[in-house]
Amino acid sequence: MDMLVSVVMSTYNETEDELRKAIDSILNQTYRTLEFIIAIDNPTNVDISRILHEYKNKDSRVIILNNKENLGLAMSLNRCLDEVKGEYIARMDADDISFPDRIENELKFLCENGFDMVATDIELINEENKVLADKISYASTDTVKRILRYSNCIVHSTVMIKSEVIKSFNGYRSIKSAEDYDLWLRLLTSGYKIGIINRPLISYRLRANGILRSDKFGQHLSTQYVKQLYKFRKNKKNIDPFSEEDMKAYLEEHGYFNVEYKRKYEKCCNLYVIAKEDIETHKFIRGYWKLIKSMCLHKDRRLLAINIIHRKIMSIYIQYVH
Repeated sequence: MDMLVSVVMSTYNETEDELRKAIDSILNQTYRTLEFIIAIDNPTNVDISRILHEYKNKDSRVIILNNKENLGLAMSLNRCLDEVKGEYIARMDADDISFPDRIENELKFLCENGFDMVATDIELINEENKVLADKISYASTDTVKRILRYSNCIVHSTVMIKSEVIKSFNGYRSIKSAEDYDLWLRLLTSGYKIGIINRPLISYRLRANGILRSDKFGQHLSTQYVKQLYKFRKNKKNIDPFSEEDMKAYLEEHGYFNVEYKRKYEKCCNLYVIAKEDIETHKFIRGYWKLIKSMCLHKDRRLLAINIIHRKIMSIYIQYVH
């Protein structure tokens, strides 16, 4: 195989150590025929710009795109997609680490099995690069189509997809925190084939205080909105009502702009994220107990708690049956 693979990544405020580990893990792949397109989505972060230009000067495969303002992940990735020349596109996050043979294995899997997109299992690491769990499985090739209808079982940074496929959808849509899930469900609606390699090919970073830096209520509602779009397409023969105005109306209808309702939801997330980490690191009794408490604190937590329980059951099924 000597096909060009385009790796796309967006950066914002990653630490120097995280960024270097992410970049080195791509440039040191066993598969060498690739280009690495990186968007700087924080034009005020001079350290990131300095580090990226250092790599660009050393390796001609590195291509840097400077956003004039913060565009967000979806639009930054779309800028990268406009520049790709490869037949296949691999995603990368600026704080994750690809295994050395990731690109080689994903490309081989796609070519030999006729899939349009592939994702993989992950290894879980913390902010100190310590391995928390050496194998996390959310789906298999046999189960991914069924699970995706209810939960996002694909880790975005593990994905490789055919260029012609993602470009036929005009890339990602501006659905904050669920742009990847939206794309997977659009692929599913259109009948594209998604495969899963059931071995870790990415070290996925779990942040202890990530809950404090993110809009969990917005993430939850965005996920529900994406599922609603999927159901609408299925019922209306692929007609999709998405627009930024339609999404804003959905958020308003479900209490996103109610400060007190949102505050209460965010408070519940602190318990939920601790429970999730316990479960991922096999502290099942403590984790599920906290998960149940989280379900009781706020009605909008219940669906997410059910989702994680379902995903864990499926990962156990994959591990012991396949």
